[in-house]
Amino acid sequence: MLRTLMYATDLGPYSAYDLAYVEQLARSQAAKVVMVHVVPPLEPWMQALFEPSGPLQPQFVASRLEAMLASIREQTVEWLLEDEFGIDFAPFLQDVLVLAGPPARIIVDQAQRCQADVIVLGRHSSHSQGVEPELGSVARKVLQLSSVPVLFLPQRTRIEVAASAHHINPVAYASVQAMHQSPGRGMHPSA
Repeated sequence: MLRTLMYATDLGPYSAYDLAYVEQLARSQAAKVVMVHVVPPLEPWMQALFEPSGPLQPQFVASRLEAMLASIREQTVEWLLEDEFGIDFAPFLQDVLVLAGPPARIIVDQAQRCQADVIVLGRHSSHSQGVEPELGSVARKVLQLSSVPVLFLPQRTRIEVAASAHHINPVAYASVQAMHQSPGRGMHPSA
Protein backbone atom coordinates (compact mmCIF):
# COMPACT_ATOMS: atom_id res chain seq x y z
CA MET A 1 0.00 0.00 0.00
CA LEU A 2 1.23 3.47 -0.88
CA ARG A 3 0.98 6.12 1.82
CA THR A 4 2.76 9.08 0.21
CA LEU A 5 3.15 9.92 -3.48
CA MET A 6 5.68 12.51 -4.67
CA TYR A 7 4.24 14.02 -7.85
CA ALA A 8 6.92 16.00 -9.70
CA THR A 9 5.59 18.28 -12.42
CA ASP A 10 6.83 20.86 -14.89
CA LEU A 11 3.39 22.56 -14.63
CA GLY A 12 3.13 22.24 -18.41
CA PRO A 13 0.01 21.71 -20.52
CA TYR A 14 -0.31 18.01 -19.64
CA SER A 15 -0.20 18.60 -15.89
CA ALA A 16 -4.00 18.58 -15.58
CA TYR A 17 -4.19 15.13 -17.20
CA ASP A 18 -1.36 13.85 -15.04
CA LEU A 19 -3.11 15.27 -12.01
CA ALA A 20 -6.23 13.24 -12.79
CA TYR A 21 -4.12 10.08 -12.84
CA VAL A 22 -2.34 11.04 -9.60
CA GLU A 23 -5.70 11.76 -7.96
CA GLN A 24 -7.01 8.32 -8.99
CA LEU A 25 -3.87 6.64 -7.69
CA ALA A 26 -4.04 8.54 -4.39
CA ARG A 27 -7.74 7.73 -4.03
CA SER A 28 -7.23 4.02 -4.71
CA GLN A 29 -4.43 3.83 -2.14
CA ALA A 30 -5.83 6.34 0.39
CA ALA A 31 -2.46 8.08 -0.01
CA LYS A 32 -1.33 11.66 0.49
CA VAL A 33 0.29 13.60 -2.35
CA VAL A 34 3.24 15.93 -2.11
CA MET A 35 3.48 17.91 -5.34
CA VAL A 36 6.85 19.39 -6.28
CA HIS A 37 7.79 21.82 -9.02
CA VAL A 38 11.45 22.72 -9.40
CA VAL A 39 12.70 25.91 -11.04
CA PRO A 40 16.13 25.06 -12.47
CA PRO A 41 19.10 27.33 -11.85
CA LEU A 42 19.52 30.19 -14.31
CA GLU A 43 22.05 29.67 -17.05
CA PRO A 44 24.93 32.20 -16.96
CA TRP A 45 23.63 34.04 -20.04
CA MET A 46 20.23 34.43 -18.36
CA GLN A 47 21.84 35.74 -15.18
CA ALA A 48 23.48 38.42 -17.32
CA LEU A 49 20.02 39.65 -18.34
CA PHE A 50 19.25 40.34 -14.69
CA GLU A 51 22.61 41.99 -14.08
CA PRO A 52 22.98 44.50 -16.96
CA SER A 53 24.84 47.07 -14.88
CA GLY A 54 26.99 44.72 -12.87
CA PRO A 55 26.46 41.95 -10.35
CA LEU A 56 23.40 42.20 -8.16
CA GLN A 57 23.64 41.87 -4.43
CA PRO A 58 23.07 38.24 -3.39
CA GLN A 59 20.39 39.31 -0.89
CA PHE A 60 18.44 41.05 -3.68
CA VAL A 61 18.64 38.00 -5.94
CA ALA A 62 17.62 35.67 -3.09
CA SER A 63 14.64 37.81 -2.10
CA ARG A 64 13.44 38.06 -5.72
CA LEU A 65 13.77 34.28 -6.13
CA GLU A 66 11.88 33.63 -2.89
CA ALA A 67 9.08 35.98 -4.00
CA MET A 68 8.86 34.25 -7.40
CA LEU A 69 8.75 30.76 -5.84
CA ALA A 70 6.07 31.86 -3.36
CA SER A 71 3.98 33.30 -6.20
CA ILE A 72 4.25 30.07 -8.24
CA ARG A 73 3.28 28.04 -5.16
CA GLU A 74 0.26 30.25 -4.44
CA GLN A 75 -0.96 30.02 -8.04
CA THR A 76 -0.42 26.24 -8.08
CA VAL A 77 -2.36 25.67 -4.87
CA GLU A 78 -5.17 27.86 -6.22
CA TRP A 79 -5.20 25.87 -9.48
CA LEU A 80 -5.25 22.54 -7.60
CA LEU A 81 -8.16 23.54 -5.39
CA GLU A 82 -10.30 25.18 -8.11
CA ASP A 83 -11.62 21.78 -9.20
CA GLU A 84 -11.80 23.10 -12.77
CA PHE A 85 -11.30 19.63 -14.25
CA GLY A 86 -13.67 17.73 -11.99
CA ILE A 87 -10.80 16.55 -9.81
CA ASP A 88 -11.29 16.80 -6.05
CA PHE A 89 -7.63 16.94 -5.09
CA ALA A 90 -7.96 18.62 -1.67
CA PRO A 91 -8.46 15.40 0.38
CA PHE A 92 -5.16 14.00 -0.89
CA LEU A 93 -2.94 17.07 -1.01
CA GLN A 94 -0.40 17.07 1.79
CA ASP A 95 1.89 19.81 0.48
CA VAL A 96 2.93 21.81 -2.58
CA LEU A 97 6.63 22.50 -2.86
CA VAL A 98 8.07 25.00 -5.30
CA LEU A 99 11.83 25.01 -5.04
CA ALA A 100 14.85 26.19 -7.00
CA GLY A 101 17.90 24.17 -7.90
CA PRO A 102 18.90 21.13 -9.92
CA PRO A 103 15.52 19.46 -10.61
CA ALA A 104 16.43 15.77 -10.34
CA ARG A 105 18.44 16.20 -7.15
CA ILE A 106 15.67 18.29 -5.53
CA ILE A 107 12.95 15.78 -6.53
CA VAL A 108 14.89 12.84 -5.09
CA ASP A 109 15.87 14.73 -1.93
CA GLN A 110 12.29 15.84 -1.30
CA ALA A 111 10.99 12.31 -1.91
CA GLN A 112 13.35 11.07 0.80
CA ARG A 113 12.44 13.95 3.13
CA CYS A 114 8.69 13.25 2.91
CA GLN A 115 9.25 9.47 2.92
CA ALA A 116 7.51 9.02 -0.42
CA ASP A 117 6.70 5.47 -1.42
CA VAL A 118 6.87 6.37 -5.12
CA ILE A 119 7.88 9.32 -7.31
CA VAL A 120 5.33 10.02 -10.06
CA LEU A 121 6.58 11.84 -13.16
CA GLY A 122 4.62 12.95 -16.20
CA ARG A 123 6.31 13.13 -19.57
CA HIS A 124 7.78 16.54 -20.16
CA SER A 125 5.56 18.93 -22.06
CA SER A 126 7.98 20.15 -24.71
CA HIS A 127 7.53 17.65 -27.53
CA SER A 128 5.84 17.54 -30.91
CA GLN A 129 2.23 16.48 -31.24
CA GLY A 130 1.82 12.85 -32.24
CA VAL A 131 5.43 11.95 -31.46
CA GLU A 132 6.01 9.75 -28.43
CA PRO A 133 8.42 11.73 -26.26
CA GLU A 134 11.61 10.18 -24.98
CA LEU A 135 12.60 10.47 -21.35
CA GLY A 136 14.02 13.89 -20.67
CA SER A 137 17.27 14.55 -18.85
CA VAL A 138 15.52 15.18 -15.52
CA ALA A 139 13.59 11.89 -15.73
CA ARG A 140 16.74 9.94 -16.57
CA LYS A 141 18.60 11.54 -13.67
CA VAL A 142 15.72 10.86 -11.23
CA LEU A 143 15.86 7.20 -12.27
CA GLN A 144 19.60 7.12 -11.59
CA LEU A 145 19.40 8.86 -8.19
CA SER A 146 16.18 7.55 -6.68
CA SER A 147 16.08 4.85 -4.04
CA VAL A 148 12.26 4.61 -4.32
CA PRO A 149 10.25 3.41 -7.35
CA VAL A 150 9.59 5.91 -10.12
CA LEU A 151 6.29 5.81 -12.00
CA PHE A 152 6.10 7.47 -15.41
CA LEU A 153 2.69 8.51 -16.68
CA PRO A 154 2.55 7.33 -20.27
CA GLN A 155 1.45 9.70 -23.02
CA ARG A 156 -1.01 7.21 -24.47
CA THR A 157 -3.21 7.15 -21.36
CA ARG A 158 -3.82 10.88 -21.06
CA ILE A 159 -7.14 10.67 -22.96
CA GLU A 160 -8.17 7.70 -20.83
CA VAL A 161 -7.25 9.62 -17.67
CA ALA A 162 -9.17 12.71 -18.80
CA ALA A 163 -12.16 10.58 -19.71
CA SER A 164 -12.23 8.88 -16.34
CA ALA A 165 -11.96 12.24 -14.59
CA HIS A 166 -15.16 13.18 -16.44
CA HIS A 167 -16.69 9.74 -15.74
CA ILE A 168 -17.22 8.87 -19.40
CA ASN A 169 -16.03 6.19 -21.81
CA PRO A 170 -12.50 6.94 -23.15
CA VAL A 171 -13.54 6.23 -26.74
CA ALA A 172 -16.49 8.62 -26.43
CA TYR A 173 -14.27 11.23 -24.83
CA ALA A 174 -11.68 10.94 -27.62
CA SER A 175 -14.44 11.27 -30.22
CA VAL A 176 -15.79 14.43 -28.58
CA GLN A 177 -12.26 15.85 -28.37
CA ALA A 178 -11.68 15.10 -32.06
CA MET A 179 -14.94 16.81 -33.05
CA HIS A 180 -13.96 19.93 -31.12
CA GLN A 181 -10.53 19.99 -32.72
CA SER A 182 -11.71 19.60 -36.32
CA PRO A 183 -14.52 22.02 -37.20
CA GLY A 184 -16.74 20.92 -40.07
CA ARG A 185 -16.56 17.28 -39.09
CA GLY A 186 -18.91 15.34 -36.90
CA MET A 187 -21.92 16.76 -35.14
CA HIS A 188 -21.85 20.33 -33.97
CA PRO A 189 -24.38 23.20 -33.99
CA SER A 190 -23.34 24.64 -37.36
CA ALA A 191 -23.62 21.29 -39.21
